[in-house]
Amino acid sequence: MRAILGILLVIVLVAIAAFALGFINIDKTKDGKLPAIRAEGGQMPGYAVTTGKLEVGTTNTTVDVPNVGTHKETVQTPTIGVKKAAD
Repeated sequence: MRAILGILLVIVLVAIAAFALGFINIDKTKDGKLPAIRAEGGQMPGYAVTTGKLEVGTTNTTVDVPNVGTHKETVQTPTIGVKKAAD
């Protein structure tokens, strides 16, 4: 039970962080309408959801590599780029 609550809490925190950092942008595209008193129909509001994009790649970086001595060597290191959602 605690594990499920912990996982749920992490999911909620990740969602809050995604909204706060601008990684997710939700725009309302049409207004909702309450159903008639006779409980006929109605209309749900529409939303346009855009998300950011992750760019994962490598870049050449010079680092110290231990050997009998040390020397500079260029190796590929991972990179991640985040583009915020369009407004």
